[in-house]
Amino acid sequence: MPKKFANENPKVTAARERKAAAKKDEQERKQKAAEDAYWADDDKLVNRKLQRKDEEERNQEEAPRQKEENRRLAEAEMNRLASKAADSQAQKVTRATIEQRKEAELRLQMEEEKRQKLAAEKIEVVDHLEENVNLLEDGAESARTVSEAIQILGGTTEEVDKHPEKRMRAAYLVSVISNFFLRAFLNLI
Repeated sequence: MPKKFANENPKVTAARERKAAAKKDEQERKQKAAEDAYWADDDKLVNRKLQRKDEEERNQEEAPRQKEENRRLAEAEMNRLASKAADSQAQKVTRATIEQRKEAELRLQMEEEKRQKLAAEKIEVVDHLEENVNLLEDGAESARTVSEAIQILGGTTEEVDKHPEKRMRAAYLVSVISNFFLRAFLNLI
């Protein structure tokens, strides 16, 4: 029998060492978290005081920028209002000026209508009309099928055999009769 515990398996020992190291790391992490929690400053009053101090510093940094932006917006609004005030003090419009404007608009409209009429009446003269080669001449023949086209072009077309089976039967009878007489003649010889 082999000796008990003579040599340990190296893979088993390596696995045990890894597990022990992982366990030790986990315990150290938990211990550190517990210490940090113990020493953490959880005084609410102190936290609020620090938070207010941070907000005041932030406001002091943003105050000059906000003042500059407000000043710029105020100047832009004043310029806009000043231009409106100048526009609102325009000259007084009389009936005579209104009638003159209407007459000028009417004249422009009449001139535009005249231009459109002249453009519509303009007729272009075509110098040369080309003959349409697609149209059929009076003496031309037309064909709708291939056989008709061949016939028109001068080719010869044979009549289509309407009953080829009758022709085959007649040819068969002729061959049978000729073979009968040929055999009869050969038998006599």
